[in-house]
This record gives sequence, structure tokens and C-alpha cells, in this order.
Amino acid sequence: MTTPIVLIVLCAFTLLIAAPIFTGDPAVLPVRGLHVMAPRPDELADSLRFIREALPREGVNVLVVEFGYRYQFTKRPEVTDPDALSRDNVKSLAEACRAAGVRLIPQVNLLGHQSWAKTTFGLLRAHPEFDETPGKYPENQGIYCRSYCPLHPGVHDVVFDVIDELAEACGANVFHVGFDGGMADHPWMSFWFMPVF
Repeated sequence: MTTPIVLIVLCAFTLLIAAPIFTGDPAVLPVRGLHVMAPRPDELADSLRFIREALPREGVNVLVVEFGYRYQFTKRPEVTDPDALSRDNVKSLAEACRAAGVRLIPQVNLLGHQSWAKTTFGLLRAHPEFDETPGKYPENQGIYCRSYCPLHPGVHDVVFDVIDELAEACGANVFHVGFDGGMADHPWMSFWFMPVF
């Protein structure tokens, strides 16, 4: 019975503390960010207009663009997914962000989210030896999403090349790695899935 009371008190206390933050004043809330999926090449013109016009109007100053493997990597071309943006495409996104006063933060989901439904994404499609559960879950049936094994001796060379190349193309000094998913049936991952109550 005390748990619901404690939760109500904590929620009320949090609202009292956080209320001044939600004034809409950019000086009070200095980071106003948006997270979007990378556009396909045929959506680039609309995306550039959105960055240049809508983001400044709404006070957005940080844009996280989830590229995944939809960039034409030159160091690791084998991981490139279909509908990938070229280096010039990404440079135009970065320039639009700079002109709009928006910080561009590129994202590639690492560790988890290496698949969705029946589709396995670039890293594990090109390097199935990195799969956390090799040979299990044919056609990704019975799994939330695939993860790569961080203990595989070759995975970090590939992953760091991907991060370096995309960060450089975006002119970014910050990179978002996702890190919000993984396999719960491995002891080293169990801390992510521990219940709060």
C-alpha cells in the first residue's frame, strides 16, 4: 500500500521541481531537440526545407538523425542498407543544420536493434559472425530484435569505422549510439531488464 503513495508523492515532487523548466523559454530549457529517421534520398529536399524553416521557427536547436546503416559507407560499404544517403546528401543535411543554428547528432543503433521484423540490418547482414545469437531465430521469428555480440574480437573495428565515417560526414563531435535494446537472455545484459518494483 505504501508503494502507490510513495509514487504519487514522487510524481508530485518531480512536477514541482520540473514546472519551471516547461515554460517554453529557450533560456530556461537550453536544449530543444528532435529525433528523426534519416530521409531517403528522394525525401532529401523536403527534409532540408523542414530543417531550414520549421526547426528554427519551433526553437529546435538539436536534431538527432537516426541513420542506421542508410549511409553509403566507403570504409565499410558492405554494411550499407538500401535507400542510403550519399556523402553529399549528408553534407547538405549538415549544412542546413548549421545554417538553421541546429546541432546535428548522427545516430546508429549499436548493440541492439540490428533487425526489425524479418529484416536484418547492414552490420549483421554483412557480418553474421557478430550475431549475439548465431543460428537462432530463423527469419527473426521469436526475437524482438537482433543484437551484435560486443565480445566478438572483430566487431569493434567495423563499428568504430562506421561511427568515425558518419560523424565526419556530419561534421559532428557527438554521436548517438542508441544502446536501448539487447538480448535479455544473456547474463551480461540482465541489468537492463531488472524490474524497478
